[in-house]
Amino acid sequence: MSGAHCRLLTAETMNLMASEDLGEKLRELTGRQYTHAEVAELLGAYHAPETAETMQGEYEVMPTLLPYLLVESWRLANESGKTWEFTSLQPDRPIEFARNRKVRFVVDVDENGVSFGVAHVHGYKADWYQPEGQPAAAEG
Repeated sequence: MSGAHCRLLTAETMNLMASEDLGEKLRELTGRQYTHAEVAELLGAYHAPETAETMQGEYEVMPTLLPYLLVESWRLANESGKTWEFTSLQPDRPIEFARNRKVRFVVDVDENGVSFGVAHVHGYKADWYQPEGQPAAAEG
């Protein structure tokens, strides 16, 4: 990620997920199986229209792990009363990321909280890991 639009998207998502209203709806999701589309739709309803459009575009091409890791990393921090951070990471080798259509998810957990980061090169995604109805399910 790490482009300006990605940094804006992650910052806005992190701020929205700190709200009590969205937090309540996210807690409801984590108590049952949920789909990639449900997470995208829920978050899209809270984002500003221009950011929601960017988010929907990213969700359409990112691996289905994205919403699961996003929601579950948030849940772990939230249930423990710890901080949660969502960040856009600069790929360490952008040419390799682009050539291999690589996406990296990083979850760090320490005594202070949970950090979830995503690294990718915009526009370079593999077809096989895109949503197309694949579930991003979690058991409650």
